[in-house]
Amino acid sequence: MKSNDLWHLWSPRLKPKKSPWDQILHLGIKKQFIKNSLIIGNGQILTELHYLSQGKIKVISTSSKGKEKPVWYIESGNIFGEVPFLDGKPCYNIFESMEDCIVYTFSRQVFLEEIVPNSTDILQDIILTLAAKTRSLSSQINDISLNSPKLRVCKMLYDLKSKSNDSTLHTSQQEVRGLTRNSSGNVKSHNN
Repeated sequence: MKSNDLWHLWSPRLKPKKSPWDQILHLGIKKQFIKNSLIIGNGQILTELHYLSQGKIKVISTSSKGKEKPVWYIESGNIFGEVPFLDGKPCYNIFESMEDCIVYTFSRQVFLEEIVPNSTDILQDIILTLAAKTRSLSSQINDISLNSPKLRVCKMLYDLKSKSNDSTLHTSQQEVRGLTRNSSGNVKSHNN
C-alpha cells in the first residue's frame, strides 16, 4: 500500500452520494477539469459555490515552507469551497482533481436569488455537509489534543485495517508518523 493510499484511507472525506443538486444543475456553469488540475487555489477569493458532479478531488494544505499534506477527499455528489464562498474570506487550501472531474459553479447571485428562496433541500444538504465536516474536524482536534501518540497510532492502524481488504497492512513508520501528525519521536517506541 502506497503512502497516498494510506492518506486516502485515513483522511476525512465526503463520500459519493445521491444529491439534490442534480435538480438545479441548469442554474450553474459546467466546468471540466482533467486529472491533477488546480480547481481552487490557496488564497483565492471564491465568488462561486462549487458542486462536484463527477470525479474525485483532493484538498491539500500547504505550510509556509511549501510542504503539502492532503487533508480531505471529496467524491461526486458533494459541494466544496462553501466556507470561503459563504464568508468571503480567502480559501486556505488547494483543491486538485484526482481524476477527470465535472464541476458546476453557482454564482453568488444565483445562490441568493434562486437557490436560497426556492430550494430547501439544497439548503439542508449544505447544512448537513457543514455539520459532517465540523464533526470530523472536532473529532480530529479532540484526538490530537487529548489522545497520546500511542493511542492515535492504534486507532489509525485499526481504522486502516478495517477499511482494507488485504490481510496485511503495508506501511512504514514514517507514514504512520506523518498520518498521526507525530513528527518527532520514534513511532516504534509507541508500538510497545
